Amino acid sequence: MEELDISKALELLKSGFILVDERPDNYYILKGDIIIHHHKGSRFKLSLDDFIVLYAKQKFYIYEAPIGVDDIKDQEYYAFKHK
Repeated sequence: MEELDISKALELLKSGFILVDERPDNYYILKGDIIIHHHKGSRFKLSLDDFIVLYAKQKFYIYEAPIGVDDIKDQEYYAFKHK
């Protein structure tokens, strides 16, 4: 994956991409003029200016959705029996 700096990240967010950082549970989305940072079920809304100040040195990556089904998790899910 290509590392993105803050300026490239903002450009991609404005184009509709979802971004992540080094931690797998952090997502960044642009809605209007607000950046929404999703983290473990929580959401934080930031203005573009605050986002730039807080994340200026952060490295971002384009989110890539997993492809296919995880067969092991699928088998565990369907094998689970309620007691």
